[in-house]
Amino acid sequence: MLKPLRLRCVSVGPDALSSNDMNSTSLTSSTRFAFGVSCLVALVAFIAIGVRQRQLSFQLDALRAERQMLASQQKQTEASLDRVEAMLAEWEGRRPRGQPLVAPLERGMHDPAPGIPTQPSFRSRLGGVVSRSPRSPTVVLDEPAPPPSGNPARRPWGHEQALGPPDTSIAGDQVTAWASREPDGGPEWLRLGFGKAVDIAEVRIRETYNPGAISRVAAIVDGQDRVLWEGVEEVAPAPGTFLVPVSDKVVARTIVVHLDTTRVPGWNEIDAVELVGKDGSRQWAQTSSASSSFADNQQPAASATSEPIEPIPAPAADRTRRSP
Repeated sequence: MLKPLRLRCVSVGPDALSSNDMNSTSLTSSTRFAFGVSCLVALVAFIAIGVRQRQLSFQLDALRAERQMLASQQKQTEASLDRVEAMLAEWEGRRPRGQPLVAPLERGMHDPAPGIPTQPSFRSRLGGVVSRSPRSPTVVLDEPAPPPSGNPARRPWGHEQALGPPDTSIAGDQVTAWASREPDGGPEWLRLGFGKAVDIAEVRIRETYNPGAISRVAAIVDGQDRVLWEGVEEVAPAPGTFLVPVSDKVVARTIVVHLDTTRVPGWNEIDAVELVGKDGSRQWAQTSSASSSFADNQQPAASATSEPIEPIPAPAADRTRRSP
């Protein structure tokens, strides 16, 4: 027997429907507001990033332009230095022998003459004091030279200017140092005699103008040349001392310094030569002679200080000159 189906209806009042609709509407409005705020924040951030990126792009372009400008200025400066170097070398080659270099340059700073630079090049006029050893190059401070003695018996640029201790205190074309007759004439030599023969430990050659031309240093032993050093001297600022250490037993009292004046343009001037013995003794030259002297163009030597010798031919091997 079937039971009758009973349906129970729940009546929903108008108050319940109104409450649900209000909750749904409130939730939708909050979600939309939050989404709008997020979109606004994202848009502002995007605009800020774009502006910053644009600023960085402008700064990068400005830095690139500045770098190109600096590179162009550097090339112009180097070209100007090269022109000054060329003008200085050309003028120095044309100037009269014995005319000081500094005076025209100082005058040119106030009233420059055509073709003459207004100041010396810092690359070629370093004015440093350097000593170089042919076997083991070292850089040491050179002892300052005493002021010029002004000995009237010594001719300007004569070989007798290499006698005694140094008296050329500054670098340059000074009358108190020996110079050959021609600036770039080829092989030249300077022979120096000392008070007593010693077992040589070292020969010290003080160069005061255009160092780098010394090609051989020899001692006279029993009338024969004994080579102490031979090669290519390193070019260095003047004044400086060229050191020739001697390890073998060589007893002598006469030293001959050979130069190849074509290696370094201009006059290559020597102020003094010192002989150091293994016993600790130190001597300055007392007699001198040379293959030539610029003083020979002006007046003969006051007295013959030693017998001349024939120059030793330069070695046939081609050696490359090193630059500092």
